[in-house]
Amino acid sequence: MVSDLDIIDAEVLWNYHCIKDFVESVSNAVIVGLGSYDTRVAEHCASLYLSGQNNKIIFSGYRGNWTNELYDDNVTEAKLFADIAIKLGVESSSIILEDKSTNIGENIKFSIGNNLDIISNVDNIIVVTKPNTLRRAYATFNAIYPELSHKLLLSAPNYNLINHSPLLSLDSIISELGGDIERIIFYPDMGFQVPQDVPLNVIKSYIRLKHRGYVEHCLKKL
Repeated sequence: MVSDLDIIDAEVLWNYHCIKDFVESVSNAVIVGLGSYDTRVAEHCASLYLSGQNNKIIFSGYRGNWTNELYDDNVTEAKLFADIAIKLGVESSSIILEDKSTNIGENIKFSIGNNLDIISNVDNIIVVTKPNTLRRAYATFNAIYPELSHKLLLSAPNYNLINHSPLLSLDSIISELGGDIERIIFYPDMGFQVPQDVPLNVIKSYIRLKHRGYVEHCLKKL
């Protein structure tokens, strides 16, 4: 059972992960929607697309650790998100599907790498993901495509820890927060992310949560 102390520590991690740019409207942009268990990301991508002119959306994702058991075998994250966006008014001709990736690194590598001809002609690349994976997406993008960092903006649907997706338990969300701290700490040495400062209060909250058993998303080998 999640305790009040667990929530306090989890919110420290959540707030650390939630970096984003204030993006109200966009034009001549590629919006990269990272697939996940939270379909609000697709809705937010649609909202950004409809806010301006000459935008395209790349929805990225096959299935990953969190969605293998959530979606039917014939449904990919990318296709599910695209269907949602189309229902909200996005033209299907403006959507590109990347349906091979199974993690954030592949999401970004395949989405950008397979569409460099389009990327080269836009003003911004807007990576859209869950609030709690924004920092990881930022660090990953800049490790893979540092030459495009000047085009990068980050955006997410506006919700907090308590309003997390109902498809996952709060226990799993807290485990995800801690596991992503580990990735931010250790992935730079593997070349997967750029280094980032992790404040002491974040480290302490992560350690406390790990000691309380929130290890579902932790790295298998450190």
